[in-house]
Amino acid sequence: MYEQPYNPFLHNLNIVKDYFKSKSVLALAILNIASVVISVITSVASTGLVRDIMSSVATFFEENAVVINGRTEEMDRVVKALRDASASPATMSVSGSVSAFSVLTIIALFIIYTKSNSTKSTDSPAAGVTLMYVIAIISLVGSVFAVLGMLIAAAVMFVLYAQFKNQSISSAVFRVGNYSITVNDTLILALAIVFVILFVIVAAVTLFYTINRVRYIGSIRQSMNSVELSRKGAKPYGVFCILIAVSSAVNILSSISSLIFGKTALKELGLELTGDYTGLMIVTIAANIVSLAVVILQAKLALGYANYIDEKKYGYNEPAAPAAYAPINAGVGTTSTQQNPYSYLAQPKTEAPAEAFTNPYLDTQENDAPEQKPAICPNCGAAVDGTAPFCGNCGTKLP
Repeated sequence: MYEQPYNPFLHNLNIVKDYFKSKSVLALAILNIASVVISVITSVASTGLVRDIMSSVATFFEENAVVINGRTEEMDRVVKALRDASASPATMSVSGSVSAFSVLTIIALFIIYTKSNSTKSTDSPAAGVTLMYVIAIISLVGSVFAVLGMLIAAAVMFVLYAQFKNQSISSAVFRVGNYSITVNDTLILALAIVFVILFVIVAAVTLFYTINRVRYIGSIRQSMNSVELSRKGAKPYGVFCILIAVSSAVNILSSISSLIFGKTALKELGLELTGDYTGLMIVTIAANIVSLAVVILQAKLALGYANYIDEKKYGYNEPAAPAAYAPINAGVGTTSTQQNPYSYLAQPKTEAPAEAFTNPYLDTQENDAPEQKPAICPNCGAAVDGTAPFCGNCGTKLP
């Protein structure tokens, strides 16, 4: 059999896999499926309601709008567009509710979850992460174009104000039910200023979100394909997801309010609805609840990933150093090294007891006493036993 190619980044890959094998990834994929299904149901349920609204708006423009200086062709085109939109088939509404990005995101999440739970070292969630990264980049590009579109719309508002100011366009009066609105240069200027303020806020928020989303997913790719673990963008993205969760909670409350009071308010504006308004609002509330759960899980995964990488990089809660790195005199006059795996570097060296030291290249120990010479009788000079009290040759008493 052929040997598997060596992967120098296998350690970091396993670290990433250990994190994304969490059930939270699977739950996020399932919630995205639920979001798509609810979007389809909402589109089907709202088809009749949207047609009613567009038809009523077209009628309102025809009957109640007064345009000075004979500018009726533009209004006719607006009315015609509203009539055509109200007659569009339901399939167009359903197809528009399910984006390719939603389906690809679900596929990517399932790939990440299944590959992360695989015990094979060759299995990697890189394909799912790369797919998420591509989606994030496309979203960033789309956000840039959206910001440019808002910038153009703001410029158009100021051009329109200039035309009203120069009297090239006179004021117009719109009557909505029992209310009337006079459109003049002052109103256009106020709307333009408000629009610019909202544009700056929306542009900053949108770019912040999409840029940090790209950085966050890119850091996961970098961690799997390099010797350095990275968490760039994870914390900002997670914090922003929390802010989105707060906004989703507000939307839920707003949807509940619309369910209770919305139909009455529309009738006061002269918009008669024939669709199931109550059913539509119930589905809308369900969609907002799912959206809230999705962003909460996204925040949990992003912030958890940042903390997880910090622990792996900086040694928080890491196990103690292997025994091979422990000092010889561990436990003798020193403190425990369980809390710091590198404490052996700072421990003072101590000498082993002299009597326990042996030299493997000598036949005797270095601390042995010098070899004793045989005892000699002081009288006759004969060699005697050092333990005997008398000389065995002459009988002299030995000292």
